[in-house]
Parts: sequence; C-alpha cells; structure tokens
Amino acid sequence: MTVESPRRRSALSRPWYFGTGMDSTVHAYTREEWGIGGSQPFGNYTAHTVTGLVTVTALMTIPAILAPVLLIVAIARLNVGMALLLLACMALFTGSWLLGLRSLRRESVAGKLRRLKGLPKPRFAVTDDQARRWFEAHPAGIPLTRENFPDSSYPFPGESRDRRETTKAPVNFDRERERRNEDVHADHRKALARGQKRVLRKTDTGELHSYPADEIGFSPGRGQVQVRSWWGMGILTAVMGALVVLSLVMLLGPVGRGGQPFWGALILTAFGALGAWYTFGMARDEYRAKKLRAERQAPEPGAGHVSQ
Repeated sequence: MTVESPRRRSALSRPWYFGTGMDSTVHAYTREEWGIGGSQPFGNYTAHTVTGLVTVTALMTIPAILAPVLLIVAIARLNVGMALLLLACMALFTGSWLLGLRSLRRESVAGKLRRLKGLPKPRFAVTDDQARRWFEAHPAGIPLTRENFPDSSYPFPGESRDRRETTKAPVNFDRERERRNEDVHADHRKALARGQKRVLRKTDTGELHSYPADEIGFSPGRGQVQVRSWWGMGILTAVMGALVVLSLVMLLGPVGRGGQPFWGALILTAFGALGAWYTFGMARDEYRAKKLRAERQAPEPGAGHVSQ
C-alpha cells in the first residue's frame, strides 16, 4: 500500500496557491488559474513559459507523428526488434507531445481565468508563511485559517501545538533565517527591476542567494535536472553520442546484406544528436559557472527544487 506524503496531499487538495508576478505583490490562485506557472507548487515541468513549452512541443511534433507510422511499417514487415524499439520511441515522443499539448491547453484556460480576475501570470511561488504574512498586512478577503495555509509553520489563533503537529509535518522554523531570505528576495527583485540578469537559488546551507546569471549553469534547478555536476552531464553527452553511433549502425546494417537502409533508425539518430547537443551545452555552461563561482567566492547552489 502506497502512502501519500502530507506535502504532496496538501499540494493536490489545497484551495489556494500563492505566488507573485514580477513585483512583490502576493496573489492567491486556484489550481485552474495557476496554469504552468513559473515555479510549480505541483508537477515537475521543465518549461515554465508558454514560449518554451510551444518550442518543446513543436520539436516533438515530427518524431511524434513518425514513430507510430514507422511502428506500423515494422509490424507489417514482422521485424520484432524494430517494432519494440519504435514502440519505446512512440511512448517517449508521442507521449511527450500529447503532454505538451495538454499543458498548453491548461495554460490557455488558466490565462482566460486570470484575465477575468485581473491576476498576473504567476512567475514565482511563495511559501504559505510568506503568503500568510502578506495577507495579514494586506487583507484580501482570504480567511487566515489552516485550511487556506496548510503548510504554515506556526499555529493559528486558537490552534493548539498538538493539533498543528498532527495536521502537518513538523517544521523547524527559523525566523532569523526567514528574515534574511526575505531581504535577499527583495534585493533580487530590485536587481531584476533594474534589468540585471540574476537567478535566485538556495545554497547548500539552505539560505537564499541571488546569483548573477553567469554563475548558474544548470544546477540545481535549470530544467530541474537530476545530474548536478558538469562532468556528470558530460557522461550523458557521451551516452547520447553512443546512441547516434548505434542508430547509424542500425541504419546502414541492412545495406551490407543487400537490403535497403532502415530509415526508421533516423529517429534515434535525431534524438541522440539533439540530446548530445543539449547536454553538451549544459555541461559547458555549468563548467564555466563553477569556475566563476570559485573566482568570486560565491556559495555553491543547493540541490532540489527552489520556490522563487
């Protein structure tokens, strides 16, 4: 039996999600109004903008259509090995394409709902504690209750400590650290308003730090990748390069036996080449960023998702 974590259950069932646009005003959104957002309170998207999502979906269109067509051809030729390979490609490309279309449709609906209320597109998610303090100072008709702020780390009026601990996971709340983080957050937004390119991340110690854009390659959060080092991404580049070589062998293999090239292997060639190009770029960016952080004595960014 799988037990759902309290944080995940809270993200799925809560009535409001809190975030800001490009200014410091905190807004409350329903799940339908959030769309793809900019810093997800739920989900795990690698594209946080409509432009990025459209680009990814467009790139997936051709392989998403070719994969099932070539699968039918492979089945008609009774080529079991190729059929299994193309089935995996169809699950990857066609599934990703359909997911992209679904997310674009969700963002379109969310945009219409936000416009009806005059809400900006959410760019950065904020914690329940940050949202609660904002609405305490700027009442907006949202009752300050545990139901509306389920992850708030300090009790509400009339709420006992025992009840708070049974309704959510215990949180070690450091008010001084939270105050420093809010100062960094405010300075970060001012820098953005001045046109500076900066990235807000948590460091290995858990505190926020506003990095110049050239000090962040991909770790810890660009694209929400799981690999954290430039050399780890370099290994992925090598794997993608090996996939290109394998696909070329599959493409030209039948020619040596007097047959026609297996054109379906070009899907793997394209996938491997794009993957190698993308991962190489990320490895190069992180290598340069790590050198700059060392020269400027900047703290190392921590791992995992960061709400901005």
